[in-house]
Amino acid sequence: MLTNLEITKTEGLPMKKLIAVFYVNTYLVKIDTIPPKDTLQNYFTTELEDFNVWADCNAGLYNHYQKRYVYEYYQPSAVSHFT
Repeated sequence: MLTNLEITKTEGLPMKKLIAVFYVNTYLVKIDTIPPKDTLQNYFTTELEDFNVWADCNAGLYNHYQKRYVYEYYQPSAVSHFT
């Protein structure tokens, strides 16, 4: 059982204030802390499945201060191996 990741230091901030939509299927989520890659991958898989999102995606975490991607990865959906 995964618990919610602490992604922002501001309590009570609505999630829609943290998410920007650039294109139909491209989202930017502003976070204050960068979780370990494997933690985010596991959490992301669970969250997508909980909301019935069955699509593969690419994810990357960019550090604004370092001006570089900390990590990037391909996130297959739980059903992608059935196709």
